[in-house]
Amino acid sequence: MSGALQTVRSAISRAFGGVPRTQSHMPQIGGSYFRNNVSPFLRDWRPALRETSEDVRQSWNLAAARAVDQIQNSGFIAGMCETSAALVVGDGLKLNAKPDAVALGWTPKQAQDWRTLVESRFSSWAGDALVCDANQRMTFGQMQEANYLAWLGLGEVLAMPLVRWSARTKSVTQILNIPATRLSQQTQPDIRMMQGVFVDGLGAAVGYRIDEITRWQGIVPRDFQRFDADGRRNVIHLFDPGLAVTRGISKFVPALKVTRQLDQFCDATHTAALLQTIFAATVKTNLQGLAAFEGLMTEGDHASLDLAKFLEMKNDWYEAAKIDMSTHGRIAHLMPNEELQFHKAEHPGQQFDMVMQWLLREIALVGGLTYEAATGDYRQATYSSVRMGTSINWNVITKRRKGVPSGYCQGVYETWLEDEIGIGNLPFPGGYEAFLANRQAACRATWSGPPKPQADDLKTAKANQTNLEIGVTTLESVCSENGEDWEDVMEQRARERERAKELGLADPYPDLVALELAKKQQAVKGNEEDKTDDASYTGEDQGA
Repeated sequence: MSGALQTVRSAISRAFGGVPRTQSHMPQIGGSYFRNNVSPFLRDWRPALRETSEDVRQSWNLAAARAVDQIQNSGFIAGMCETSAALVVGDGLKLNAKPDAVALGWTPKQAQDWRTLVESRFSSWAGDALVCDANQRMTFGQMQEANYLAWLGLGEVLAMPLVRWSARTKSVTQILNIPATRLSQQTQPDIRMMQGVFVDGLGAAVGYRIDEITRWQGIVPRDFQRFDADGRRNVIHLFDPGLAVTRGISKFVPALKVTRQLDQFCDATHTAALLQTIFAATVKTNLQGLAAFEGLMTEGDHASLDLAKFLEMKNDWYEAAKIDMSTHGRIAHLMPNEELQFHKAEHPGQQFDMVMQWLLREIALVGGLTYEAATGDYRQATYSSVRMGTSINWNVITKRRKGVPSGYCQGVYETWLEDEIGIGNLPFPGGYEAFLANRQAACRATWSGPPKPQADDLKTAKANQTNLEIGVTTLESVCSENGEDWEDVMEQRARERERAKELGLADPYPDLVALELAKKQQAVKGNEEDKTDDASYTGEDQGA
């Protein structure tokens, strides 16, 4: 019996591709994760584990080409990028200079006056395309939008602040925006160059190799230091941060497959819909072919029936009774034993909308937008769902705004401010040397963008008012959501109130607390008068 049992066990084991169980083969315990990869969904899934920098290096060219192709040729992707740029950048981020008065040893009045002067002069410089742009085509706000759109497709922003005199505003700073495709893809570990970026021993970028297009020599690679000897920026290079990475990659890479599926699905559904309208019709007959029919006939049949004459008669029949499907309500008369059949193409029908929604949701999520904002489809949306989606997505918008556009603006602002102080256009206590010694404190600033979208402005305003009254928010936070700087708002309100007073007009910003208290006192007084009137009226009735 033992030999037969062992034979059965061996046969069962061979059937399942295993090893016969014996006393000397103990079962092996797999890892706690994946359960020893016994699942067919995991058995062949063995991706290579590499650093992100290596993945970016091998995929950058193809990923950038595919992403740019989708942005240029897909109306949905192009529109989504335009919407994202409008929410993140708008017509350009606004400078809010915030010099550290304590670190600089200034009084609050000195800091405020210097801040006003800097913002005014920077606004003049940023609004003139002939002054701020080395190509003299775009204002600073337009440059921000162009770089953000380039970042969506290429994953990087590359620019170089140049020193060029401009007689229009007596400024020397101009920005040369460079496509990230000109940043070299070479990697040479012996000189610590990773994908066109020179790094130090800790991986910090210290220089760049950029391909320069010349008229006579074509493309010539040139090396640039990241900062000069005084700490002035020579190159501005921005991308999403990551561990041990020196280059960025497009945000649309995870959704490129889905974008292709979306195009193919739409094309296939559209073709099926067209075939539904261009229907086909055939005449079904019992004649299977002239040769087959003749093979069934005898010599006598040939004598009594001439097939050529039969077909001629059939043609004459249909000449007199045409089958015209373009005529409404017409009844076609067919030959005996023949019938008219219609054929139609099948397409997804109601499933099309559901599939499209899920594909578009994934693309919109990668693009940093809600489904409703990306597609304009609010059919199934409610006020609560739109408000919740906007609130959650607002964190994504602010994150992107602080990551790329704000970083680009800050790099440009620091270079412009150094140049303006260096040539004497802007005063700075202690001069240029004092600025170099306190660069970080002097260049501190924030950048405000478009306001947060609201589903109902009145409800939002009431919520902000309530939060301010109970002390759970600040005026700075509320103004930030509206794309304003709270100090600018306060100063503007003071100027408007003073101007209204000079013109003898009512105060445009009355004390809301005093007004509310006056309303409550008036209401209490009104209630007391009503009680007195009621009592008098009752007494008169009793006297009567």
